[in-house]
Amino acid sequence: MAHKTIAKIIAIPFFIFWLIVLWMGADHPVPPGFIIVALIDLAAAFVVYWRIPTYLQWHIDEKPLRLLRVLADGLAAGVVIAIFMMLLPGTGDPSAPDPTLIDHLIWVMVLGFMGMFNSTLVYGIVTVIERLTNRKSTGNKK
Repeated sequence: MAHKTIAKIIAIPFFIFWLIVLWMGADHPVPPGFIIVALIDLAAAFVVYWRIPTYLQWHIDEKPLRLLRVLADGLAAGVVIAIFMMLLPGTGDPSAPDPTLIDHLIWVMVLGFMGMFNSTLVYGIVTVIERLTNRKSTGNKK
């Protein structure tokens, strides 16, 4: 299976899944700022689409420390999204008091952890798809 096909198979459900989770966690009706959150989710899905061929190659080549690299990718993505959302107006609850430094650190840590979880899950899905499609194409029945 082509790398771009695998990337689409994973990135599209990634976007839809997180859009549903974010929508379920939002106020209803969703506030106007939710469009910004949805666009950030779309950008994250594009990053997933872009990184999947790399993850696939790391798996095929059995690149040393690939899981650590995947975790670092996720951590970086989560931290970037956390900081980006803190800087954008309209992505938080306007009636909430101004967040403290501890609140910001917790936000960055939680999104960093979620980024690591997501990147590891994406890598795991990539490896499963590659193994399944490789077995079909080579006829191996291991």
